[in-house]
Amino acid sequence: MIYAGYSDWYIAKRLGYSSLKELHRMYGHVFTQMQAEADTKLRVSIGQEYLGKKETK
Repeated sequence: MIYAGYSDWYIAKRLGYSSLKELHRMYGHVFTQMQAEADTKLRVSIGQEYLGKKETK
């Protein structure tokens, strides 16, 4: 799985966890939230593009 452009394996190693299972047990809910937010942003941008609107920054 990829979170905010980083793989879960990379995050696990950076945080010093020996296994992904341990990482997911500790931070699974955080990753789920991040994934949901990223998915929502993607859907919104696709929707705006479909309607011919550009996202304002």
